[in-house]
Amino acid sequence: MKTRNSNRNGLLPVRWAAFAAAIAFSAPLARATAQSLGPQRQFLSVEPYYESTKFDNAVGGSQFVSGYGGRLWINGAPFHFPRNSSIALFFSVSPETNKTLSKTVHYGGQVDQFLFRRPLGALIDPFVSVGVGGYRVSSSVAGAASQTKLALTPGGGIRIPIPNRLQLRFDARDLLLMNVLDATGKKTTSNHLLLQGGIGITF
Repeated sequence: MKTRNSNRNGLLPVRWAAFAAAIAFSAPLARATAQSLGPQRQFLSVEPYYESTKFDNAVGGSQFVSGYGGRLWINGAPFHFPRNSSIALFFSVSPETNKTLSKTVHYGGQVDQFLFRRPLGALIDPFVSVGVGGYRVSSSVAGAASQTKLALTPGGGIRIPIPNRLQLRFDARDLLLMNVLDATGKKTTSNHLLLQGGIGITF
């Protein structure tokens, strides 16, 4: 019995040393893994949002059309995208109303590039962004033809992180619709101000 206790006591320092070494090794590894995820800190984010788009009307003025949509964000850092970047798939709809007489569907992907490694003052995270996708316009009015145009959406905004995996986001974009027919029937590119605001959850 004395020999067995002596062996066990002799192994204790070895076990504690191994345990301490494991902790010392895992700590910098955990920090490196967290740092590789960039500003979003998490791998995925789901974000519903509200949007308002400025269109010219038939009498020479303009009007804002409301819509809603959602984004699925994927952190770009683990895929060796540019540092501090995120990629997203998005889908939004502006329903037909008596005022607009048309329904729009906007879908595609976008890339955000955050300007800083950490939010400024731990409160504001500015970014620049560009998106590409399809923009479909349809109407229930008799004789109205549905059409889908290539859409580019360059812009920028701010992300505001909130504790417990929440975040606010505000975007200002230029909605560029390609090959749109003007009043003379000539194909052109139309520009529309696009404002978006949403709240997301990261996981």
